[in-house]
Formats: sequence, structure tokens, C-alpha cells
Amino acid sequence: MNIAGIRYERFSPKDERAVKEALSRDADAGEDILRVLAEEPDLFVVSYIGDKLVGLAQVNEPVSQSYLTVFVAPEDRRQGIGSAMVRYAEAKLRAGGTQIVRSSFRAGHPCSLRLRASSVLSPTFHRRSCSAPEPLFHWKNFR
Repeated sequence: MNIAGIRYERFSPKDERAVKEALSRDADAGEDILRVLAEEPDLFVVSYIGDKLVGLAQVNEPVSQSYLTVFVAPEDRRQGIGSAMVRYAEAKLRAGGTQIVRSSFRAGHPCSLRLRASSVLSPTFHRRSCSAPEPLFHWKNFR
């Protein structure tokens, strides 16, 4: 798959079926994202390669500190799509004035561990106690 051809669009009703199908293939992440998507669909950006939906990102409005969540369809992982989506979203947030981006990841989840090890994220991760599985919280400071 050629990630150079990723196209980003604001989430719209035409994306709903493909998003729900992709999220249904990852029960760990899908439920939480669907809940937020139902409440605040304007926060989401979808990514396509050709006509195929490959990912979804929750990108809060650019303010001093913003929140970012990235989901890549399970069959499209390990190809650099998630890293490309993080770079795209962070560039938009930074251009809008965001100085700190906060993200959360599921502790021990293979995708979280790979993203944490990648050069896309800064090495600063903080743990915050909560019910299992414990998320990892990430802050990236643009200052």
C-alpha cells in the first residue's frame, strides 16, 4: 500500500458504515471511539488510500493543549499509516496554535508499543492509574 497517497477528509455521514466496520474489527479500541464519534463527529478526520478507508483520527480543535487519538484498521497496520496520520494531525494542530498534544494508548497493546517505539512520538510517556487495561498518556510539547 502506498502511504504517500493517503487522503484526509473531515468525517461525514458517507464514512459512517466504513468506519463502523473498521472499528468492529478491533473491540479494544472500537467501542471507545464509537462513543465519542456518536457524540462529537465534527472532531474526526478519516483517511483513505484510494477508495478504502484505512484510518480515523479524533483531532480536537487547536487550542493551547489539544487531544489526538489515531485508529488504523487492523488489516492496514504496520505500514506507516498511523505514523503518517499522527504527523498530519500534529501539523494541523500546531498550525492552529496548539502547543501541547495529549494522546492515550492502551498499555501493553502491540500497536501502542510499536507507536511508542517509533520516532513519531517523543519519548515522554506518563502513566496515570485507572482501571485495566491501563492507558499510557503521552504529551508532546511543541514549545
